[in-house]
Amino acid sequence: MSYQNMDYALKLCDYTHSSFPDLPLQYLRCLIIVSCNEGISISDISQKIGSPLSTTSRIISALENRRQMGEAYNLLQIDLNPFDNRQKLISLSPKGRNFICQLDKAMA
Repeated sequence: MSYQNMDYALKLCDYTHSSFPDLPLQYLRCLIIVSCNEGISISDISQKIGSPLSTTSRIISALENRRQMGEAYNLLQIDLNPFDNRQKLISLSPKGRNFICQLDKAMA
């Protein structure tokens, strides 16, 4: 890995830690996947991060508004698929969109 890539990774970690000191890396991966795929399903996120559906669902809940321990992050929102009410579609909340925008600026 090049120095430039390492510097980029370090900036990503530093900015995220300054905004959300207790945000696990797996949560950040999920958040970035959603930011690149607005309206993605939980099962698709699960496949992309390589975690069981139950783990992914728990991560989504914490990134939305239902965290088991501590305050929820409120970075995601969950909507029902208008064509299939059994499927939940995940997108960034306004707070999540702002965080990703600030993260993008910090990476420049």
